[in-house]
Amino acid sequence: MIWILRLQPSIARRLTANEKVAIIASLAEATGCPIDLVDLRRVGEPLMGQILTHGWRLMGSDFAYAPWVGQ
Repeated sequence: MIWILRLQPSIARRLTANEKVAIIASLAEATGCPIDLVDLRRVGEPLMGQILTHGWRLMGSDFAYAPWVGQ
């Protein structure tokens, strides 16, 4: 089973490599699963389509989700 967790950091700048590693490690520890971190601002098709079609939105409003679906 693959879980896709979309995170939208509330910071305007890009995450540093150390911040990404810390997020991956924290999520892997919390879930007990391997984690891949994908920047949705930079990912192309068909991966974006797969994420939006098969991923589960666990948190976030329809308003925050709409720009991704509208692409």
